[in-house]
Amino acid sequence: VLLTGIPLESENWKNLLWILAVLTMTVGNLMALRQNSVKRMLAYSSIAHAGYVMVAAVAGSAEALSGIFFYSCAYALMGTGAFGILTIRDLGKVPQTYDDLAGYGKRFPLPAFMMTLFMLSLVGLPLTGGFIAKLQIFSAALDEGWIWLTVIGVLNSALSVYYYLRVVVFMYMREGAIPEGVSEEDNQLPGFAVAGLAGTAVAVLYLGIFPETLLNLATDSISALL
Repeated sequence: VLLTGIPLESENWKNLLWILAVLTMTVGNLMALRQNSVKRMLAYSSIAHAGYVMVAAVAGSAEALSGIFFYSCAYALMGTGAFGILTIRDLGKVPQTYDDLAGYGKRFPLPAFMMTLFMLSLVGLPLTGGFIAKLQIFSAALDEGWIWLTVIGVLNSALSVYYYLRVVVFMYMREGAIPEGVSEEDNQLPGFAVAGLAGTAVAVLYLGIFPETLLNLATDSISALL
């Protein structure tokens, strides 16, 4: 009885995790869509990313576990970079709504470019670490036969395109002026912070173009644990 009960129990847990993954992805994305604050959008979207990780957990294969490792590393870089750009903007006493990003591409070309890269990676577009991360997650789920979960995950990822690329649109396609009471000097971003974020951006690109290094490390680590 014990031996026959274990697979059933495991399947029940996977079904529960399936439901949690769908709810987490969907609720996170829907809440992110409602935000006007960029920081709050990123915070809610992180819930959706946790849902993507759950997709791999449902799959449960060695490839899926390696995908979780890779995804966690990639998201740490993307999330740190995006929040970092907004944090150094706080030094210029600038609020954090989408409207406040208007004209940011002209005023701060390098940080705007890096923010664009982080947004594209969070969406999961090719040549970024986010693309490889989502590819690993969804491929692993598909290989294990979780077709509908994969479809829901991909649709949720497509939903995120709106609020992530909205950041890019406001930075480059909306005119903006320096807010009242904030001088040009206030808006000079610290070089050390920009340099650190540039390193993060390079790492995101590296994972998208040369993912083998981290993927091999993830595979070896998972193999040693299993």
